[in-house]
Amino acid sequence: MDIDIVWEKLLFSGHYQFAAKDKVVGKLQFKRWKRESEGELMGITVRFQADGLFRKKTYMYLGEESKPFGAIYYNKGLFTNSATIKYNDNTYDWTFKNPFSTKWVVKDATSVRIRSKTNTLKGKLKITEPEAPLILASLLVSRYFKDSNTSILTVLFAGSAVFRFLLEMFG
Repeated sequence: MDIDIVWEKLLFSGHYQFAAKDKVVGKLQFKRWKRESEGELMGITVRFQADGLFRKKTYMYLGEESKPFGAIYYNKGLFTNSATIKYNDNTYDWTFKNPFSTKWVVKDATSVRIRSKTNTLKGKLKITEPEAPLILASLLVSRYFKDSNTSILTVLFAGSAVFRFLLEMFG
């Protein structure tokens, strides 16, 4: 059964809201300084805890459980970003589908499970088999790469401004 879910995000907020057929069906909240996130979708709550300073892995917890039931592994490259989502003995591959990072897919060994078209503040998911943990993890991956790309652009912009300043001072 295919379903469509739309999500919206408030500007400068870490809160996402999900809707299906104009009815709110869930949320995803980022706690930026704690490296934690929590989402609820279709009555299922999933917590995410980033592991380590550079967050190459994020653990997934069901509700208030203390033992992770899955993990997300990030593969950050110079021009390509991807991730692997593993839980309940299943493995899913998350990849961007265009160079603008506005379309991505999640697939298992046999088929595409989620297609997404996004921009900064909203997006649409086309889901072939709805699984709350997979949907929430997929959006977390998307946010991770968007934050990473924003950080890189900020450093490049700030670095070029400092370089211009130094060039004017000493050049």
